[in-house]
Amino acid sequence: MLNNGHYKMKKLLELLGNYNFPLITRLTESNTVWVYSSPVKLQVMIFSKADVFLNLAQTLKYLARNFKSKFKFIHVNITNENLAMPFLTLFGIDNPNKLFLFFMMFQVSYVELIQVIGLGFANDFCSGLADETVSHYYRSEPVPNNENASIVTLVGKTFDELVLQGHENVFLEVDDFPTILLYKSGEKKIHLKLSTKLSAKDMAVFIN
Repeated sequence: MLNNGHYKMKKLLELLGNYNFPLITRLTESNTVWVYSSPVKLQVMIFSKADVFLNLAQTLKYLARNFKSKFKFIHVNITNENLAMPFLTLFGIDNPNKLFLFFMMFQVSYVELIQVIGLGFANDFCSGLADETVSHYYRSEPVPNNENASIVTLVGKTFDELVLQGHENVFLEVDDFPTILLYKSGEKKIHLKLSTKLSAKDMAVFIN
């Protein structure tokens, strides 16, 4: 019984340690392992210079308090290249002089670029994250002109509209990707992988 009680206490302390974090955690070289190993994988990351963050601290703390049960809020000093640049490079951001509000969840990512955070705007942004109504962010090339094109060229910004929101079957060929992706009408959340060696006839048979 004693061992069982000791085990429960150990688990309770682990739980408290995992979830007992500040309203806004400032990411540093010394706490990165703790931040990234946390079981709380829903993270709102604020990228800004230190002085900008101080000016917005009260607004952001109020926001973090409202959403603490849903997200972990993390501030990254945008002048610290070792911490900030891996994220900014991932999203194709080459202007670090702005203020960024990111959302990270495993392989799903959202981003909102804003010059000044208003409490109402930031609250709407986080509410949208909580109910999954905020649009995905895609690193994207310029939107091409597909007028009268028999084969449509996709980029990140047009993926949702042309693939996921469309009602047709979509074959998607990605440069340097070994298979063709099939998004079937009515089943767009799950894609199928087809060999690039299949003929058009074989593909038609596969769909039907």
